[in-house]
Amino acid sequence: MLNEYMPWTTNTCTVNGEFIELYNFGPGPVNVGCYMVTDGDFSITFPPNTIINAGQFFVLGGKDTIPYGCANIDSAVFVDLNWSTCNCTSGTIPTTGDGFLTDGGSANEQVVLFDPNLKIVDAVVRKLPAESSTAITSSTMAGACVSKVFDLDTMSISYEIIGQSAGRGNSFARKLDGDCEWDKDPQQSGGATNNTAGSTVSSLSSVLSITNPNACSDNGSISIAFTGVSDYSTVFPVDYILAKDVDSNNVFDLADLYINGVDSTSPSVDISGLSAGHYEIALQPKSGCNYQFYEFTILPCNTVLLESGTFNFYAKRQDNSVQLTWTASKIERTQKFEIERSVDGINFKKIQSFAIQSKIQSIQSFKFYDVNALVGTSYYRIKILYNNNTVAYSAVKKIEGVDVERNAITLFPNPVLNILNVNFQSESSKDIVVMLLQADGKSLRQKQTHVNIGYNKIIMETTGIQKGLYFIKIYDKTGRTAIKKIYKQ
Repeated sequence: MLNEYMPWTTNTCTVNGEFIELYNFGPGPVNVGCYMVTDGDFSITFPPNTIINAGQFFVLGGKDTIPYGCANIDSAVFVDLNWSTCNCTSGTIPTTGDGFLTDGGSANEQVVLFDPNLKIVDAVVRKLPAESSTAITSSTMAGACVSKVFDLDTMSISYEIIGQSAGRGNSFARKLDGDCEWDKDPQQSGGATNNTAGSTVSSLSSVLSITNPNACSDNGSISIAFTGVSDYSTVFPVDYILAKDVDSNNVFDLADLYINGVDSTSPSVDISGLSAGHYEIALQPKSGCNYQFYEFTILPCNTVLLESGTFNFYAKRQDNSVQLTWTASKIERTQKFEIERSVDGINFKKIQSFAIQSKIQSIQSFKFYDVNALVGTSYYRIKILYNNNTVAYSAVKKIEGVDVERNAITLFPNPVLNILNVNFQSESSKDIVVMLLQADGKSLRQKQTHVNIGYNKIIMETTGIQKGLYFIKIYDKTGRTAIKKIYKQ
């Protein structure tokens, strides 16, 4: 989706500081190769095999870096596609005067995103009527893409109207990823922040219910209801993409299963026939925005839900270990407990088993110390195995990592193939150590480097490493540590 754009730079920024930001709402990666972005006067064609992963921003601009101070961003933003040097435009985009997207005075600049067949993916305009356009012949990317000829004035386009006034240095961005509401003077490029907090409440709300949590006969089911809606004709039909993590690696990539569907019957989106597994679903209502997103799991057939009040589970970190305590009733039905740990909250592995020694007392308390706790964020749950061969699970408890500075590191791309870009924000000039860790904390690679105050770019090679979950850990001589997850594809 189109997530942000700045159509009129400040006087000190030059027109090359204009930018457009895309956001992949999910649930999986999208190959935007040969897609086109246009304002009606020029078009930009994406190079073949350009992959935007779920949850990833992709910035197009007239220079390699949008500097601090442009559009109220509070840190430099690295551009993923520079339209001044990409040789992917319909013509030479001006670097002086009006530039590409200038939207001063009463102008109503539009931005449209097409797929390679000229299907409209997203279209926004400040106000209607949109600026007049001209016939455009898109770039072939040296023969790698099929050129398209189009004129926005002759096409039927349902624009999303952002309804903001113009002004130098004003960028426009969605208040929430996927929502219909927009803010002026926002921030979201590359994770930067701004002076305007914006709304934290979506203009459309929905609730997911797992109507059948078990996949007996592959008939798990869910229902997503929209709340506070007086006219469902504004919401339905609802398009959706349902993703299943078929290889259970907690990474939704091009190898997983994606089902495109549509539900035209209000008041809820109902999906059945689901087999056991981990799912994500993204919904696009009729409005073309107000995206909704959910993650859920359909359990195997012999898994049961815990009865309310029969099990209490607690977990807390104690220095480098984690203490787990739980109280269970109806012990006479229980065969044993298994403690499971996870690095992502979804894929769990057993680390300890507890057999029931005595069933005289119906209510019993248990305690376990994980002395080999992970340095990063981890998750714990208790698996309860009953005498009738059914199982149930406790709630999942999240344990924060040791001295984790969460916002100090940004990683790109994630998942990574061969080369990982580590952007590290440092509060001082110092020497640091960058480590690539397995999920169990074992070091695979490390390098020492010097960083300056602000953002620093560090390259880590990931060739020869198997697919899966890893951690990037950065620490200095004072012991301050920053840790973040990375997936190897």
